[in-house]
Amino acid sequence: NYLMYRFVPSNQTLVSEIRKVSPGNCIRYNLISGEIKEEKYFNLTDIAIDSSRNLLEYLKLAIERRAVSSQKVAALLSGGIDSSLVCHLLKNRVGNLHSYTLQVDGHDETGAAKAIAESLGIKNERIVLEPAGLESLSRLAYHLDDPYGDPIILALDQIFRTLSKSFRVVVTGEGADEI
Repeated sequence: NYLMYRFVPSNQTLVSEIRKVSPGNCIRYNLISGEIKEEKYFNLTDIAIDSSRNLLEYLKLAIERRAVSSQKVAALLSGGIDSSLVCHLLKNRVGNLHSYTLQVDGHDETGAAKAIAESLGIKNERIVLEPAGLESLSRLAYHLDDPYGDPIILALDQIFRTLSKSFRVVVTGEGADEI
């Protein structure tokens, strides 16, 4: 599955006799009988969604919860719908927002991001992706629980390592444009 999907699905691992605990589950071990049992402790469908609230209210609440730091706040801005909305909501919450856009050879979103940043009245800087060395791959492999086949992990690592020198809070809208 890993070679086909570039990730290890569900509770599987790369070792056939070993599996992960499923999301929302825990493992109970009976000291007397030696029985091991996986039990569900959380189910997303059990959460009551307040239907009187709309999506924008939930997004505002999510931003509110993440922008509580007394530190400066930064955001990643691609110029897409998700990151643009996140920047708009953050700007209203934190005021002096810094946004950053990744520039990679063959894929440049800096023009769209700059236009959005200007319309929102926020700062925008580009981060030019440097070729990652084997030391980056080795460090990331050590910290990840599973193999991660999406090369974006190298770019995100570089971005967050760069931004961590100046910011403790970085908010993204990673991956929601497709929704």
